[in-house]
Amino acid sequence: MKNAVQILEGAQAIKDVYTQSLQAKRVDFVCLSKNFDSTLEGWWSERYAKELYDGARQTRELVLDTADNRQAADEAGSTHQVRVLTKIPCEGDMILAEDWVALVSYGEEPYAVVHRDAAMVAYLKEMFEQLWQARA
Repeated sequence: MKNAVQILEGAQAIKDVYTQSLQAKRVDFVCLSKNFDSTLEGWWSERYAKELYDGARQTRELVLDTADNRQAADEAGSTHQVRVLTKIPCEGDMILAEDWVALVSYGEEPYAVVHRDAAMVAYLKEMFEQLWQARA
């Protein structure tokens, strides 16, 4: 169970976690933060998104109901799928990679909690699947 959970503090640590997700062939997200890009100083939209959506991996995103996110859902293709959640704004995200899950807080002191325990990863992935299917 050693290293099953890591707590990583600060914006750079969050960027590092997101960057790790680019190694996955499939990655899912629950993106409910409105302030993520300002916390990450534009890094998400300027650098990370370009690599994330390059077609090298399958992605699914559950996102807040905004005009931009509705447009992204309409434009999503076979390697990138988007579904919209309503009335759930909070300053957090969840990244679900192949064998790990990160919970990200964009509060006053941003941090990520990375879970590598197989049971916890399976549990959080099942929660995602239930939300994904509920939004179908």
